[in-house]
Amino acid sequence: MQPVRSSNDLQGLRCLYDTVQSQTRALKYLGVPEDNYSAMLYPILLKSLPHDIVIDFTKTIARQSTQQRGQGGNTGQHSQELKASIQSLLFFIQNEVESRERSVLHISVEENAKMVMLEETQTTEDGQAIAEGLCKELGIGDESLISGSYIDMLPHQPLWQ
Repeated sequence: MQPVRSSNDLQGLRCLYDTVQSQTRALKYLGVPEDNYSAMLYPILLKSLPHDIVIDFTKTIARQSTQQRGQGGNTGQHSQELKASIQSLLFFIQNEVESRERSVLHISVEENAKMVMLEETQTTEDGQAIAEGLCKELGIGDESLISGSYIDMLPHQPLWQ
C-alpha cells in the first residue's frame, strides 16, 4: 500500500481507496470475516493517509460518538465499533476523494468559463494594442512582415503604416 502524503494528491488518494476497497471485497468474497483483517488493516490505512485527513476522520468519529451519547445509546460499544470499523474509514475516504474530485472539476469548469468570457469580451482593438505592444518590445520595425494567426485575422490597417 503506497502512502499518500498530501491531501491534494487526488490520484494517490483515489488509487489508495480503490486498492483497499477491491482487496477488502476480495476478502469478503473469500469468506474472511472483517474482524480477522480489520485490526491489522485499520492502523496501516490510517498511516497511509495524509495527516489532515486522519484528523478530519478522528473529528468525525468524535462527533458521531457525541451524537450517539446525546441520543442515549450504548456509547461504549458503538464508539468502539466506529473506531475499529474499516468500513467507516473507507466510507470516509470515499467521501473525501469524491468531494475533492467534484471540487477540482467545479474549479476547472469555472476557470474555463472565465477564459471563454475573456476571449468573448476582447475586441479587435484590444488585439491590435497587444500586437503593437509586442512589436515595440521585440523591436519590429515598420518594414517588417508580421505574420501570425491572430494578427492576420485583424480587419484593421496593418501595424506598419
